[in-house]
Amino acid sequence: MHPGVEEIPFDRWVAAGNDFIILDDRDGRWTDLAPALARKLCHRRLSVGADGLILVGSSRKAHVRARFFNPDGTEFNMCMNGTRCVARYALHHGIAPRRMTIETAVGVIEAVVDDRAVHLRFYPTYAIRLHRRLTFRDRTVSAHWVRVGDPHLVLPVRDVGSLNLARLAPALRSHPDLGPEGANVNFVHVVEPGRIDIRTYERGVEAETLSCGSGCVSTALVLAHLGHRWGTYRFHTRSGSDLVVRLEWAGSTLRAIHLSGEARRVCQGVLTPEAWEYDPSRD
Repeated sequence: MHPGVEEIPFDRWVAAGNDFIILDDRDGRWTDLAPALARKLCHRRLSVGADGLILVGSSRKAHVRARFFNPDGTEFNMCMNGTRCVARYALHHGIAPRRMTIETAVGVIEAVVDDRAVHLRFYPTYAIRLHRRLTFRDRTVSAHWVRVGDPHLVLPVRDVGSLNLARLAPALRSHPDLGPEGANVNFVHVVEPGRIDIRTYERGVEAETLSCGSGCVSTALVLAHLGHRWGTYRFHTRSGSDLVVRLEWAGSTLRAIHLSGEARRVCQGVLTPEAWEYDPSRD
């Protein structure tokens, strides 16, 4: 994996059910190895297991830089649950103050750590296409497409709890009309104004995750563009935790997006070579 490496210090963090392995990469030692490390370490049966790997590096624009990798080794632009974990990680290790900035591939994010809660504020450029017609399983559905860092589909349903995402979501996640990158797929139900149930199937993980911060933000943007300009949007996720989105408008212009939710440090330790030196043929 890396000449002379016998152990790798790591932290494991969880944000609303999304779990991550976080490595300190301020000296750049893991930069080139990140895709391979993600494929190995995120395997839940053959290694530590996680929804993703995060590298915390140095930045000239912010207190720290965050890079996000899926279990299949692909790097993606934005992980809002992961960013909240990075904020608490940076504070815990004395890398950044309680009010900090975090550089990501989609820009600099402001973060405030308040005990176990982390509040994010960022200034996105986003694209949205409402009522996109997609045909699958011999029927046509209306879905809303949003790109906030990464692409998302938002599908309104009557009951998220009864859905079989493992059966429904893969065909939508890789729908040919979405191009080769596909999209994360969010099934949502508005329980009442400002309160939404949500379940998300994530590309790269290729499975349902217990929550997705960018999926919540994408859904809030869809609802706002459909005329539902509520003060806050509270999302009840599969993990049982709530994520709260607030959209900051100046007339018809979106000035900023706010996302608040928990981030918890569950363990800290060292990875031995046996964590990544298993036989790939056993995957």
